[in-house]
Amino acid sequence: MKKVVSFQKEIPFQTDIAEITSISLEHNLQSKENYHLKGDYIISGDYKITDSSTNTEPFHFSIPFDIELDDHYLLDQIQLDISDFYYEIKNENTFVANIEMTIDGLREKPLMEVREEKVEPIPVSVEEKIVPVIKEQEDSSAFDQVKDDSSNYSTYHIYIVREGDQLENILINYHVSREDLEPYNDLNELKVGDKLIIPDIKNE
Repeated sequence: MKKVVSFQKEIPFQTDIAEITSISLEHNLQSKENYHLKGDYIISGDYKITDSSTNTEPFHFSIPFDIELDDHYLLDQIQLDISDFYYEIKNENTFVANIEMTIDGLREKPLMEVREEKVEPIPVSVEEKIVPVIKEQEDSSAFDQVKDDSSNYSTYHIYIVREGDQLENILINYHVSREDLEPYNDLNELKVGDKLIIPDIKNE
């Protein structure tokens, strides 16, 4: 991508200018900071003070430039070239320089891709105390799998399995055995997020 920047500058001489006999224009790029290109235009040559002069006088001017670019450009591969330069003598001792600078190699920054990431919910251990209600009609709930005459539990805990949980540790923490849990739960394969019904043996 290219960008053309125009520049005009009036340069006063200390003497009269009758004729420009030679002229050259160069530039130097000194820094690329905060999307600013900073450097100098260097104009030099020779001129005559009067039309009848046989001798010429040298001139040399250093003109700073500061070119501001949009912040969505990458500046690491840019090249600066002077694409056009012309001048005119405005009056007896004023010189006007017109410069066009071409900035080549501009690249736009790539757009950041927005990706949707699936976030797995973090399992949280929650304990609740519930009082089961025994219905007269048959129900497929875990509580109905225990006969009234074989259990006097009135309080239960609900435990949600977390990452890294082992059944043995859960049994130790709640002071119960595997046989205590089997009537209420499928213990063959515990997964994160599974809910365990744990009877409160202490309240038996």
